[in-house]
Amino acid sequence: MPGQSDLPIEEVAASVVGRLRTAPAVDLAGVRPADDDALSYVVRQTADPPPPESDPAAAPGGAAAALELAVAQLSAAATPLELLEAVATYQAAWAGPNAAVLYTAEPDGALRLVATRGLPPDVRSQWTRIPPQVDVPVAVASRRRAPVWLPDPNTILRRFPIFHVLGLTLGAICAVPLLIDNRVTGVIALSWVGPMRFEATQRHHLSVLAFAAARRLSKLDSSSGNESTVDSSGHWLTLALDAVPDAAAVLAPIVEDGEIVDMRIEYENVAAGGDPLFGASGGPGRTLVELMPTLAAQLLVPEYVAVLRTGWPSRLDRVRATVEHGGTLQTVVFTAWGTRVHDRVIVVWRVHGDADLLHEQLVESERVAGVGSFRLHLATGQLTASPYLRRVLGGATVTWRDLLDRVTSADRHAVVRAAMTAVRQGRRITIRARRSGGGPPMELVLTPIAGPDGRVYELRGTCRRLRSPSTMDAA
Repeated sequence: MPGQSDLPIEEVAASVVGRLRTAPAVDLAGVRPADDDALSYVVRQTADPPPPESDPAAAPGGAAAALELAVAQLSAAATPLELLEAVATYQAAWAGPNAAVLYTAEPDGALRLVATRGLPPDVRSQWTRIPPQVDVPVAVASRRRAPVWLPDPNTILRRFPIFHVLGLTLGAICAVPLLIDNRVTGVIALSWVGPMRFEATQRHHLSVLAFAAARRLSKLDSSSGNESTVDSSGHWLTLALDAVPDAAAVLAPIVEDGEIVDMRIEYENVAAGGDPLFGASGGPGRTLVELMPTLAAQLLVPEYVAVLRTGWPSRLDRVRATVEHGGTLQTVVFTAWGTRVHDRVIVVWRVHGDADLLHEQLVESERVAGVGSFRLHLATGQLTASPYLRRVLGGATVTWRDLLDRVTSADRHAVVRAAMTAVRQGRRITIRARRSGGGPPMELVLTPIAGPDGRVYELRGTCRRLRSPSTMDAA
């Protein structure tokens, strides 16, 4: 800062960042999945709540001005490294750490290393990307949205034995998630050679710095240091989901007492509006437990909590749900695919229609009735056959020639002529033909299908086994 001013440095800093005092508080409550053990190293709120964590003025005594100056430095950071340096060099509440790292959160929940200070090159290269399920402090802080405080070597090694395996001896570690609109955008971690007590003052200072760092990081392109051109609010995601033909929704976790207890529908695409699974009863703001209490509690919520914890995609196949439509209860069978995008779950589902649900029965009906179906694509000569017809013709892939080979040589020309007549005249043709090798004859019904221009592009047909021999005729 230029030295021409006669004002004390504290007053200048306060005048630069005084407006920051009205920033909203940050919620650093821990997110603890239901199947996790209690973690004593996650510091929770005390009975006497601390001052608003985003307010630098809440710091006691002269430390407030120093904290405001650090916040101003964070707000002016042009790169992730400058942002990390502002936190790592802050010494108003603690001794300077010997190492510091900054990770940004990727859509699948993994953490990507974007800035380091004091980290050996070999360690830096080995930890450039951390999957969400790996049990290290930065991943735990991101997963739980809560700071991880490890005040001494015994606590570090007891909770994270991986440091013993790696041969790293550290005195203390803290990892703090960077939150914007309750979304984890990154994690800052600091380590010291000696133990640290992490008292309330230090926790408060670090939470203020983390809040300012999160706001600045959301405006930076972590790869280049330039202002990001990506809409961090997620509007791009809603536009993409609206282009998906299947029903899709964005689910946000609902946290109570440190546990994810439900999933709230944050957004539904256009296709979900008329979907029979939710229909008029669904929509943004509703939760899975509200819409399907038993199914959500027993299957859906635990499944999507696992997606958030591990980053692994999910598939639930042919799930049965009871939903209400127009005052009546209906059974809906659906298949759902889920994946993590940052700290939300994107779910795409497809309700199975009658054709899907009755497919096995229809195949059995073909077998009992001795009826097969096919489509002949005229442009390519490709034949698409039903399961029964494929079995009769003896192959997973069958052709028009395979079908003609089932007809006696005496009747084969008549079948070809009937097909050509159906295509040329655009009318349905029924023809009976004797089967090669003997046995009951078969009846073919050939139906031409025309496109918008009136030209026939496909010949659809059924092949039925007759119960008694008959002479070949055409109609």
